[in-house]
Amino acid sequence: MKIAIIVRRLNVRGGAQRQALFLARELRARGHDVTLYTFLAGGKDAYTDLLNGLRVMALGYYPRSRNALIDFWREYALSRRLAGLIDRDTDILNPHDQVSHRAAYYFKKNVRDIP
Repeated sequence: MKIAIIVRRLNVRGGAQRQALFLARELRARGHDVTLYTFLAGGKDAYTDLLNGLRVMALGYYPRSRNALIDFWREYALSRRLAGLIDRDTDILNPHDQVSHRAAYYFKKNVRDIP
């Protein structure tokens, strides 16, 4: 089965990141085709040991300004772009935070209706 795990950022250490990475590793060990989709991946603060060997698609950008409202709207736009990266043949979407839910929504709305 082709599974897309969506998480906002994989360039930091946190519970959502660790959970998504452990899930990806376990699903891959069970024979599934897993891809992680994110705004940012890697870096000195990431779980590099857990990222090794996993397929990661990253936009390479995450909004950061002094205005939270501007960042909020930028995340919406980036969520649409992230949804566009997801392979159309994906069988299951697995979002792990609010921005990820938006990307899943855009994928389901504009590309394909999947669980």
